Amino acid sequence: MKKHLLRSSLSISPTIVSSMTSFLMRPFQGFSREEGKNIAFYIGGIMLGYTGELWTAAQSLNLVAQCVGSLLVGSIVKRFTTGRLAAICIIIFGFTILFMPILEGATGGSIPGNDAGLNGSSIRSTWGSWTPYLIYLFFTIAGVFHGGIELMRRVIPAEIVGGDAEKLRHMDSLVHIFYEVTGTIGALFSPYWM
Repeated sequence: MKKHLLRSSLSISPTIVSSMTSFLMRPFQGFSREEGKNIAFYIGGIMLGYTGELWTAAQSLNLVAQCVGSLLVGSIVKRFTTGRLAAICIIIFGFTILFMPILEGATGGSIPGNDAGLNGSSIRSTWGSWTPYLIYLFFTIAGVFHGGIELMRRVIPAEIVGGDAEKLRHMDSLVHIFYEVTGTIGALFSPYWM
């Protein structure tokens, strides 16, 4: 009896499956079945392929550095105001990220213009002469200050609205809504800004 109830509560209606399938297949419209399958394998391969050893090591360093940054800021937050500490972390984090394209340009790297490769243009991007292993250093430094920023994201709301759990949840939801909207707008407009 219990098995029957469990099976009936977990069953998905055919219309839901059909609508989900059509939603997932919508990006592949205009391609043959074979092309769609190959595109799906290609996307999956790229997603899995770029998580190779070097990238995994860099991300691991970044995550460890975030933990260290969180611990450092946690001990410093007792001496300084959280607003000032958050501002310092954000500024240093921004400069760490900004330093990479500056280094690229200073060592001979170039980015093609908007018409590169179009209309027979032969303008191409070139790599700078700096060693790409510096990315490990940048990831680590950025990770320390990113960890500090993440800790401040947890401390500042309690200072703003106090310890009321309902107000904290409401503020957290508002922040996440604007955070997601901003990220989506940034992603949509990134081709025009680059």
